[in-house]
Amino acid sequence: MTSALSIKNDKRTAFAAVFLAVLAFVCFIPSLFVGFLSDDKQQLAYIYHYLHTQPLLLLQNFTSVWMQEPIWGLHYRPMMLIPLVFDTAVYNLNAVGSHITTISIHVACTVLVFFLARALLKNLAQVTGIAIPFLAGALFAVHPLHAESVIWICGRVDSFCALFYIASFLTFIHSLNAENSSARKLRILSLCLCFGSLFTKEVGATLPFIFTWYLICANGGQPNSGFANWRQTIFSAFITTRMYWLLFAFYLVCRSLSLGTLYGGYEGFASVALNNVWLPGLISWKYLRGVFLPVPLPQLEELASAISALYVMYATLLAVLVARIAFFRELVLLRPMVFLTGWVVAGLALVARVWYAAGGLPGGRHFYLVSVPFCILFVLLFVPDATKTQVEKRLKQLAIGVISVYCLLFSALTLRTHELWLDESKYEAAIEDGIVRLSAEYPQASRLVFLAAPMTHHHLALYPSFANLQGCLKAPFFAPELSQKIAALRAHFFNFDLVNISELKKVLPDPKTVVFGWNGDARKIVEVPKDYFGDGSNSFAAHRDVKLNLESHESNIATYSFDLGDSFKKGLYDCLEVTAVTPIMSADEKASMVLSWNQKLDSINNGVLPLYQLPNGSRSLWRLDDTDGFATKLSVFLEPDGKTHKYRLNLSEIASWILLANPSELQLMVCPGKIKIESVRFLDLGGEIPKLDAPPENWTREQSGRMSPKSPDSLVLNFDATMIKGANHVMAEISRPFEYFEYFDPTFRQVVMSQRSMKRYSLEGLKGRMELWPDDFKVHGEYDVRIAAFDKDGKLLGYVSDPVTLHL
Repeated sequence: MTSALSIKNDKRTAFAAVFLAVLAFVCFIPSLFVGFLSDDKQQLAYIYHYLHTQPLLLLQNFTSVWMQEPIWGLHYRPMMLIPLVFDTAVYNLNAVGSHITTISIHVACTVLVFFLARALLKNLAQVTGIAIPFLAGALFAVHPLHAESVIWICGRVDSFCALFYIASFLTFIHSLNAENSSARKLRILSLCLCFGSLFTKEVGATLPFIFTWYLICANGGQPNSGFANWRQTIFSAFITTRMYWLLFAFYLVCRSLSLGTLYGGYEGFASVALNNVWLPGLISWKYLRGVFLPVPLPQLEELASAISALYVMYATLLAVLVARIAFFRELVLLRPMVFLTGWVVAGLALVARVWYAAGGLPGGRHFYLVSVPFCILFVLLFVPDATKTQVEKRLKQLAIGVISVYCLLFSALTLRTHELWLDESKYEAAIEDGIVRLSAEYPQASRLVFLAAPMTHHHLALYPSFANLQGCLKAPFFAPELSQKIAALRAHFFNFDLVNISELKKVLPDPKTVVFGWNGDARKIVEVPKDYFGDGSNSFAAHRDVKLNLESHESNIATYSFDLGDSFKKGLYDCLEVTAVTPIMSADEKASMVLSWNQKLDSINNGVLPLYQLPNGSRSLWRLDDTDGFATKLSVFLEPDGKTHKYRLNLSEIASWILLANPSELQLMVCPGKIKIESVRFLDLGGEIPKLDAPPENWTREQSGRMSPKSPDSLVLNFDATMIKGANHVMAEISRPFEYFEYFDPTFRQVVMSQRSMKRYSLEGLKGRMELWPDDFKVHGEYDVRIAAFDKDGKLLGYVSDPVTLHL
């Protein structure tokens, strides 16, 4: 009888595992048609190159930063070689094959979650049923937040790490219950799997802690146990897991020697930004929304009914939870709940800042490992195990039914999510095909300068850096010369709609250089004409007064058009200066002015335009880092004091103004409409911005826009502030490595020097050579250098110069 029951249970377990595997695979079948995304091609091209030239050099990833590219950040992930080498060797860069591998990893993780849930419940609460583990596995299989780890090939770093992680945990639990010889073998296998998790991604570092925490929860809290018993339990847990802690220490040593630092991760501005959002990230609504309402922002409107259904589901689940608390007293389940809660918190603490910065669904890969304990805990909260009365049985059936419907709804959302990834794949392919056609159209060009490469599309990653863009255009995917031609003005695209106009003026006249951008609406390449800045006959265009025409005055908003004439050339001017008087208003009223262009783009290219405070008290609506949308407007808040003020809207540094703006569509909107506009004029700020230049005899311009010294003994820049009226002396400042000035104050037209500069010093004269000292650049990286002119009283005149980025 016992044998027959065991066989029946084994069949049920096997059927449940197979069903979950099929469910996980079916949910992500559409990803087979997505193709390569973001840095997929870059990483596969890297593997392909070494695999077909010097395979053993791939092992240098065990002794260096991943792919030897520190501009991505200091990441130590050598075990990621395994799936990449497998895909390259077996599928020969076929995207479908790579997606099969990625889905297979997710399928394996799903099945392992099922078995891990069974083992945890059996060992922590003596629960042997399969309902809770099965539902936990189903929720894990279909959760929409897993889309990034399954659909994006390079996003599988989290699922591959989780595969080692869960397998190591499962074998560790079995080793505790096995005989001596079997236990030793299982423990060795668990250690090997722990090694794989640690060396795949940083989140594997929580394994020793989780194992120790598991033993404390399993053995602690016995009846009549005092402090001494708890101390013995904790001590015993650390003794049992000592080999895992030693392996963790070994990992830290390898990581430190390979990266040159223990901490690693992102550098410069990215590191500062992430450090500032750690606590907000840990307690943010973004987490709750991403986990419980996993609907991508671009699909919010069309999936409104699904969101409503989710709210109904949560109301039902809340009622089930209340009923369960009222009818069930399963104190035995408190132990696994406490353990799983600790695991969730530990996992979130490690990924909080990165996930918060990524924002919602696009950062879902960071939730992948955390979702393992989360899914088990979620089901455990609602589905009871023991059922003694008919009411309890009915309640359990209701809970299982609600969770099942919940999983079905999540699976539908996951399938719909593929639409965004498919569109991104087509979008990226259109960009790269456009670059290929441009290269063929200008075979004599040695540089194709991408003025504003889109960083994201539908909030999904595209080209976060120039290294990423260049890597995606490498052989064998494209002709070898294409990656050698592609160039940019900045190595990072976080402010992709912001243009260093001084650098553009240097590269645009070169007959062998083509400067272009991307029109996301039309999905086509847009070239910057060679005569964009005029014929060069005038050093400064000074200013041009323009006349406004009142078009409408509705809802307290006045809209004006511009009378510019046919002779207006936008490349001659840097900003629009508006002199206006705003009547005195109450404290809760706001007065604003918005300059917009390309009205037709607003409805399609729905750029995210957050507010950023500028030093002069105004705000600019243009910094984009969440979508592919270009800024099509600039905005400032006005001073409601009844006095005359001048407001400047800096146009020349906006990529969409350069690439797409039609001056005939310019509109100026003011609120309230009774604001008196005294004058409007376009200005050339050449007389207010000092010049800083890296002489070609001393420096080489890299494709990324960085300047590399031809000799470490000739770190010399040329500066000129003689055009600044009233200038008495010049100050120079150097940024910290990878901390670009415009990221902390999102404009190149800054009127104060940075509070975060690494070094600041005075230069001799208003024009000359600025010598840099190698001792100032002890850390390898990128440094911004810029200057500013001051009067005799120490007041900064005009603007700080556009920075020159040095690679030292």
